[in-house]
Amino acid sequence: MKLWITETEKVKRQAGEDAVIILQLWKQKVRRLRIYRACLCAALILAGMGLFGYSYYLVDSSIPSVIYMRAESEESLALDIPAKGEILSVSEQGTSNIPQGAVTLDLSQPVTMKTGMTDSLEMQVKLFGILPFKQVGIRVIEDQQLIPVGVPIGIYVKTEGVMVIGTGEFRSVNGEKVAPAEHILKSGDYVVKLNGTEVADKDDLITRIENGSGEAAILTIRRGEEYFDVKIDPVQDQTKKYKIGVWVRDNAQGVGTMTYIDSQGNFGALGHGINDVDTSNLMEMN
Repeated sequence: MKLWITETEKVKRQAGEDAVIILQLWKQKVRRLRIYRACLCAALILAGMGLFGYSYYLVDSSIPSVIYMRAESEESLALDIPAKGEILSVSEQGTSNIPQGAVTLDLSQPVTMKTGMTDSLEMQVKLFGILPFKQVGIRVIEDQQLIPVGVPIGIYVKTEGVMVIGTGEFRSVNGEKVAPAEHILKSGDYVVKLNGTEVADKDDLITRIENGSGEAAILTIRRGEEYFDVKIDPVQDQTKKYKIGVWVRDNAQGVGTMTYIDSQGNFGALGHGINDVDTSNLMEMN
């Protein structure tokens, strides 16, 4: 009898252990399914976002920011997008003088527009006719006759202030090597003011530094789009002239090509920007 009870307890114990193992396996399977489901949902969301972003890019790139049309002519506009355009004639006060919704264009179909005299309009593009998407400028311009030329011309350009080519060292009146502008100015900077007064050219900057009696020079620098002031202490060189140890340039000259000339004698030289020969930086001019 005792032996039979012992065997029964062993069977129950073994069954309980098997049930625990089955329950653990089931929990692991449920956990894996939840992870797979979460990964699948994340992948679907990312794919949806990517598809939406790509579609947005395609539609946005197919709509120009400005549309140019010839005055007193018929122009065809074929954007082929699921949107409508609402024409807004903007007044000088910045408000539209056309009632809202009075002039609309179905941009999913080719549209023919008859223009009048030169004018400037704005068109609000709405996706599916509901969602505001992009504002497009419509510029009605007169025809202009241009005569191609293609002859070489001399070019002289003047920068805003003087451009820093680089910094360097020199020997002071005591024979020591000094570099006052090192780690303060860098190649491509523009010096636009000295002690609050605009710098006309490089000779103006050099003369004012030399005649400054060694007083601290406060330079207004333009670096990219940022303006800021820096302080540099001039040092006398061995000729007893004050210097700050910087190489500058205030203009550039070279040879370009005249592209066209119009009936009023205006000309244009189209092409690439002008880069400084030493720094390779695109020169900014006025």
